Amino acid sequence: MGGIRAVRAGQLDIAVSARAASPAESQNSLRAVEYARTPVVFATHPDTAAQSLGLREAIGMIDGTITHWPDGMLVRVSRRPDLDGDTRILASLSPDMAAAVAAMQRRAGVFAAGTDHDQAEALEAQPGTLGVLSLSLILCESRRLKTLPLREPPPSPMLKSLFAVTRADAPPKTEAFLGLIWSEDARRILAAHGNFPLPAA
Repeated sequence: MGGIRAVRAGQLDIAVSARAASPAESQNSLRAVEYARTPVVFATHPDTAAQSLGLREAIGMIDGTITHWPDGMLVRVSRRPDLDGDTRILASLSPDMAAAVAAMQRRAGVFAAGTDHDQAEALEAQPGTLGVLSLSLILCESRRLKTLPLREPPPSPMLKSLFAVTRADAPPKTEAFLGLIWSEDARRILAAHGNFPLPAA
């Protein structure tokens, strides 16, 4: 959101955002182009013994009814704010997960990470952690984290959209840079770092 405000104020030419410009922002001459999607994944410290999660197990850990990993290690959940995109994506996984997320947000003693970077650092801090984070951030920043795939297909995919946000009257140099996003080299780089590149709009 800060990046979008900076573009609107003329302090940035381009911002990367996990949401499109709102109707009000679009009326203020902003343009958002979706260029990729990245999975939102369950992640933990690499020394956590688990290699995957069952959906019911994940729901129980999120809502606090499952307090320990199968090997007896304490589950240490790290959450994002209610309105954060990753929180909404996690809640959209299923109605039971939505209820679990609501319970997690009310539960005392759960670490609250204000940003993606705070979340990554919290999950890296000690074994037993659990939270969600975009795969692209984990790979781009070479985070020391282990991803935990669900053992059964999820009811809905957990995907985060990535947008390039500019002013509608962006200068030619900005338009030229945006054009690079659709190049084959850029698509290869995006794919190598946990993204699904989208075709040019």
